[in-house]
This record gives sequence, C-alpha cells and structure tokens, in this order.
Amino acid sequence: MKKLLYVLVLMSTLGCHDLLEQEPLINFAPENYFSTEKEILTGVNATYDPLSSGGGRNNLYWAGVPLLLDFISDDVVFGGSGGFGEAEQIDLTVNNGFTRRAYLGYYEIINRANLMLENIPKVSMPEVRKNRYAAEVRFLRAFAYYHLTFFWGEVSLRKSPIKTFEDGPIGPSPTNEIYVLIEEDLAFAVEHLPWTYAPENYGRATKGAALALAAKTQMVRKNWTAALPYTERIINDPNSPHALIPKYADVFTAEFKNHPEHIFSARFAGGLEALNEGGILEERYGPPRAQTPAGFLPGNSNSIARPTWYNGTATNIRNGLINEYLATNDPRLDHAYVNFNPTKSPSQYYVDKFRDKSPHLSGNASTVFPLIRFADVLLMHAEILNEVNKGPTAAAYAAVNRVRQRANNGAPAGKILADIGGLNYEAFKEAVYHERRMELSHEGHRWIDLVRTGRMTKVMGDHLGKNIESFRQLFPVPGAELDANPAMKQNFGY
Repeated sequence: MKKLLYVLVLMSTLGCHDLLEQEPLINFAPENYFSTEKEILTGVNATYDPLSSGGGRNNLYWAGVPLLLDFISDDVVFGGSGGFGEAEQIDLTVNNGFTRRAYLGYYEIINRANLMLENIPKVSMPEVRKNRYAAEVRFLRAFAYYHLTFFWGEVSLRKSPIKTFEDGPIGPSPTNEIYVLIEEDLAFAVEHLPWTYAPENYGRATKGAALALAAKTQMVRKNWTAALPYTERIINDPNSPHALIPKYADVFTAEFKNHPEHIFSARFAGGLEALNEGGILEERYGPPRAQTPAGFLPGNSNSIARPTWYNGTATNIRNGLINEYLATNDPRLDHAYVNFNPTKSPSQYYVDKFRDKSPHLSGNASTVFPLIRFADVLLMHAEILNEVNKGPTAAAYAAVNRVRQRANNGAPAGKILADIGGLNYEAFKEAVYHERRMELSHEGHRWIDLVRTGRMTKVMGDHLGKNIESFRQLFPVPGAELDANPAMKQNFGY
C-alpha cells in the first residue's frame, strides 16, 4: 500500500498544548522508547495532541471541526465554495478536505491511545497511576470513536496500534460493536479517573468528562434510562466539582479556562511566543479590523463564519440564529457577540466567544474550545428527564432554569430571561432544543443535536429552501481512504 490515510502509522510527534510543558520527541521506535513512567506520560500527553494541533496537520478543534459543524448547520453562513461551501449546502463530497482531516484526526487519537494501552502495562509504576494513564487514553479513544461513529456510522474498529502497512486494511464494524468498546472504555475511565487534578495537570480527562460522554453515548441511541445516572452523578455527587461560571461572558475567557464548568476542552497555549500553538478561531469568526476599535484583534479577521440572519428575502438563510436571539430578547446575544454598527443592524453581529483579550500574536490566541461544559450537561439532564418521565419534572425545570438564570447575570437592562414552567412533554422538548441553540452556539453541538433528534432534514431543508435527503446525516468516507483501504465501504448515497 502506498498510502495509509486513515491513521498515522506511528506517533511522529509527541506533545500536548497547555497540558504539560515538555519538548516533543520525534522519530522514535515505540518498542524501544516506552520503558519509564516519564516516557509513558509523554505518550499519554501526545494522545491529547490532535485535539488542538494547528496548521496543516490533522487538527480537530484548532479550526476545522468547529467551522465544519457550524457551516453545515443553520447557525453560520459561509457564502463561498470549496469544502466549507459544500458543508453549507449539505452537499459534502468524498474529496472534502475538512471531513478528511477530521477523519484522520480522530483515528490519530485512536492509534496513539492503542499504542499507549499496549505499552502502559509493561512499565513499572504505582498501580493507581498506571490505571489513571490507561483511563485517560481510553477516554480519548472513546471520544474519538463516539465522533467517528456519529459522523460516519460504521467505521473500522481498531483495538491495537498500526505498526506496519500490513496492519492497515480493515473493513467497517457494526455500530453496536463500536458502542460496546466505547462503553467499556468509559466504564474504566469513570472508575479510575479523578474528579479534579492539581493545577499542573489541568486539562486532562476527568471522571466528569467520562460520565458526560457516557451520557451522550446513550442519548444518541435514545437509551434515556441508561443515560440518566450519568448526568445525575455529575450534578448531584457530593464529590463533583462542576458548576456554572457566574457570568456567561466569562465562560470563554482564558481567565476561567480552568473553572469546573469546563468539563473537557481543547486547549490552546497562545501568547507572544508560542507560535503555532495557539487558537485561530477568533480570526475566523471575528469582525474585520475596519469595523473594530484599535487593538480588538492582533490580526485582521477574515470573518468567514458569520451568524445567520434572515432578512426576509434570503433564499438560503431562513432559520437565522440572530433572529432567534432577538425574538426571545436573549441576553446571550450581548454576552457572546459584538456589533459595532451604529444602528446595531442585525446583519452586523460577529461571534466573540473565542477572542483572547490578553496580548498575543495573530492566529495565536490562548483560548479553550469547550467540548463538554456543565451547562451542556444540565440541558442534557433536562432532556433525559423529560424523555424518561414523558414530561418535565421539577428537576428538569430546575436544570434548564439554572442555565437561563446564569444568562441574566450582567445582562443589559430589559433583557432578563424568565424561568420556564407549565409545559407538556412536547413543549418542554422544544424549549430544551431552543435553549441548547442559544447557550451552546458555535461550540459544535447544533448539527449533532439536529441529527440525533431526527430534525435535521426538516430544519435544514426549511433553512436552505431545498430537499435534504436523509442519507446526508452521515458524512462520506474520504475517497482517499477508500483508495488506501479497499476493505472499507462508502456510506449509502455517496
């Protein structure tokens, strides 16, 4: 085989942004390298790396996946061609570079996790740390497989690392087999991961992250009763540290990146020296320099991602995100967006969630991209309770209203969200869907929520003014992957 595009054969670079400051090791032989606990820790750190690696690598949350998931939803408009243009029209092709890099990035995590799971048992160290290191990489493997299975359906199930090209070809596995591995990995992670770490280890996978991902894994399969204990434990366990940051606007600042609302995040170490280690989303979402005060951004934003606004005549933007904020007088529009237009034209809002307010180089923001937040868990809990009981309970209302009440802190005059109440099963479900869109915008949830709740074809068809076929709920397997791996199959419709 001349190509091996579905994973990196070996970990060519070790490192993890803002997790453990140590020099990466390059071009090593794994069978000879992992002989001490320090070397194991280096490898564990490297397993996190694809989450936040930048530039042209198989980055996941540096830019590609957040933008892809926003453009393919009704929250953001692109208005161009190429890979993101395909996403905006829900017309992904097998040659889309952004889906390909995501596919490779998730498999890179899996291959690194498998390599560590093969080597951790061989090294002498205290059993508690051996289990913790294994739990970290098993969580990461579960995280990767959760997304691969959600986006691509039946994918190749790999439990051992690829070491030679002969290890490569392998066909797709049924999703139920993949979910078995995900559940086993998360059960181990829940047992052996701590709730919190000392400051030098902030950013690692925790018990709360494993519980939240376990709940998500059950929710996508509508196993509501199975999902409930996981969210209950995060919310009610006396050892759980998780809580909401008092002000919504502070959720996305570097100052609060270690707050327990951030259950799991992709983390970027930016600043004035860490070139290519920081985040770039602030320049993909932010306003152009001509519209901003001096020093607002270190570079000139290219503003490729604009929140959707329906002006009454557009043919391909009908479910405007800004319309929904304005219609409900939601203060999160003021907390998470900026508008420098003198008349506050609704078409001139820009996303401000990912801006680093500290000194840093252009494209090198010290930020976090939230992958799991406590607010997300509260809304998951409310949705689960409504499904289990076929109607909202007091605890379900409390979870939603806790999120809404936080949005009121620091809100402009006249923009106060009232508590919800008195709803039946269907109305409460719609209220949770609305709340998730308002609270979690641009954090990679909208497309996943539309697909898992069965609303994608209707909502996106209405939004784009065209018929969306149901097979579009899955992404196409990258064409180059099929060339490299003849055992793999293309998804229906592509």
